[in-house]
Amino acid sequence: MPLDYHSRRPSGRVAPLFVLLLMILIGTAGVLGILYYKTIIEPAREQAQELQATMLRMTHLSQPVSNTLDKSRFRDDDNDDVADPPKDAAYLIDPPILYFNYIPDDTASEAAKVWQPFIDHLAKVTGKTVRYLPLATVDEQLAALRNGRLHIAGLNTGAVAIAVNLCGFVPVAKLPGPRGNGSHQMEIIVPASGPIQTLDDLRGHELTLTAVGSSSGYRAPLVLLKDKGLMAPTDYQLRYSGGHDASILGVAHKEFEAAAVANDMLARALAAGIVQANQIRSVYSSPSFPNAGIGYAYNLAPSLAANVRQAILEFDAANTPLQSYVPPGAPGPMHFVPANYKEDWALVRSTDNAIGYRYKLEAAAPESAPTPATRTSTRP
Repeated sequence: MPLDYHSRRPSGRVAPLFVLLLMILIGTAGVLGILYYKTIIEPAREQAQELQATMLRMTHLSQPVSNTLDKSRFRDDDNDDVADPPKDAAYLIDPPILYFNYIPDDTASEAAKVWQPFIDHLAKVTGKTVRYLPLATVDEQLAALRNGRLHIAGLNTGAVAIAVNLCGFVPVAKLPGPRGNGSHQMEIIVPASGPIQTLDDLRGHELTLTAVGSSSGYRAPLVLLKDKGLMAPTDYQLRYSGGHDASILGVAHKEFEAAAVANDMLARALAAGIVQANQIRSVYSSPSFPNAGIGYAYNLAPSLAANVRQAILEFDAANTPLQSYVPPGAPGPMHFVPANYKEDWALVRSTDNAIGYRYKLEAAAPESAPTPATRTSTRP
């Protein structure tokens, strides 16, 4: 019986059916791809953008400001960004008692003892009675400068620019710090055995900041990392420690993946044996920031201001409790380093402006007296 080859030949409908099935599969895959993009990729991207926008709003990186000397209160004829002394002698002050304060904290009585040799030196050079003015907060210190209660002061790095612009503070010198040059850097430190080797390795990890009010522990790292193409929370996450010492200890004990700290604080912790050098690695060091500044009120009588300036710059802290402000191994004894506010605080001001940190007085006290000699709020 002959074979019927025609009965075994594939039907001519198979190819079109295969093509139809293939088209259906491709169409389904395309629809699924669109759905995946719309339901997964696009929302995730929008969420990341919203997180970044929220971080920008929270840190004010999207709202830069321009802080300048309050020209409604002060003159600056020499364009050094610092208030000039009043031209009208009626607005100058020459008090019989000068008051001094250094960076307020909860140990005012101890600070008064530590700074007593400097207070005695001020009294000898100026011929005035000089007393330590106990203050609890930096806001109180700024208010006392503005209303005339405080005449000579030591302020932390970030507060100096506020005091200059709003209170008429005249910086004269800086604390020497570990290198003796009056400056420090913001460093990003990591556990020595951790995976972060370079700044770019910070992506996908967590950076610990100190507190919102800190220049080197908060404002500077956010701005400088943004300049390096690293933005929180898209590139890295944030947490807060409350202070430089806590950040340093957290990195040393591997509780934090990375932290932004002032390296003069790190030097003190290392010198004191609180942490060991082999526990920590630095992956970034910023340009230099000035250390704490010491200066006086702009409206001191010229001869008195000159004597105060001389006393600050000539003070020798060797063999005094103030020597403790210099870590072991620092070059030479503790001495104040001459300051140039316009140059030394330029990075502080630009960082503050970039992050939208508008200078203001949180606890401004009322003007102290109606007489010209005590009114520091009028531009003479």
